[in-house]
Amino acid sequence: MRAGRGREPMGWSTVIDGLNEVSRKIYFILFDHLKAQGLFDCLAGGELTVEELQTRLGASSEVSHRFAVVLQGLRAIGAVVVEGGRVRARRSDRSQEPVDDELISAVFGPSIGSYLDIYRRDRVLDPAFSLTFAGEQALLWEGLLNAPINTVGGDQAVQWIARPGARILELAFGPGRMMRQLIELVGETGEIYGLESSHHYVERAREEFRRSPTVVQLLEADVNEGLPDFADVMFEGAMFMGALQFVKDPPSLFRQLGRITGVGGRLVLGAFHTNKPCFANPALHLHMNLFSPPAFEYAVGDVKGWLWDAGFETNIAVEFGSYCSLYAQKMPDVLDGGARLETC
Repeated sequence: MRAGRGREPMGWSTVIDGLNEVSRKIYFILFDHLKAQGLFDCLAGGELTVEELQTRLGASSEVSHRFAVVLQGLRAIGAVVVEGGRVRARRSDRSQEPVDDELISAVFGPSIGSYLDIYRRDRVLDPAFSLTFAGEQALLWEGLLNAPINTVGGDQAVQWIARPGARILELAFGPGRMMRQLIELVGETGEIYGLESSHHYVERAREEFRRSPTVVQLLEADVNEGLPDFADVMFEGAMFMGALQFVKDPPSLFRQLGRITGVGGRLVLGAFHTNKPCFANPALHLHMNLFSPPAFEYAVGDVKGWLWDAGFETNIAVEFGSYCSLYAQKMPDVLDGGARLETC
């Protein structure tokens, strides 16, 4: 039974339900836009190819990747049928099933209204639009990245990786929520390092943590450029939660993490994926295509294989909806026979 008013404390099932609720709301908003633009008039004569429908609705060819995902969203609420690259109308009215706005707000926080404005303003098919991590969208990301949908997995990961006195690296630390937890858990004898590509978040973190002796270094850098600032076997742990979709070459990054992590060191990796059935998958695809260039999508099985090749054994995989947290540990070097020594 889904949590409703007077719901229990936030847990996995509540987060999944909230993800599905906000996805349905997005689909309905897009439904209204495309209906107003003549979606069902275009389909009145029968089937059209996706490309033909896109042209008739006046959507630029530059947003074909987004348009295809929008159709999958409309398919999810039963508005159209999409088969073999062709589209036909299924119904022209909205679903009458109510959306639980209270649940959405509980899971996504107060910033969900700002996020939905992206869709309400019909910016999805605007070629000039892209999500960013600075400027006018800084507050939007601040809220979303600190919302329960993004923190349930992070809180558990911090508890697993942070040990007193440990030296930890956090990649893509964003608003710094997990870094604050790491600082507390590693204690005064521990050391925290961070790397983040957003100038906005780096400057804010440097100001917030400038008096903390535990925070040793905060770098403004892109993980796609490697990790040259860190020495071999420098860390006892590393975190990279929720940003794998921006990595162009995950195997290369994992090899770098293997280089700088000592034997027995822990790695927590958060990855979005779409390789299993989930009602919210079309919305995830759409969201990832709102970046410029579009974000990458990697199968969890592939990620585990790349981690193994880099010297990490995945001990735990926690999946909810389209998000997976992988808990891995650095193994000893490969022996001559190709087998790895067992770790305790």
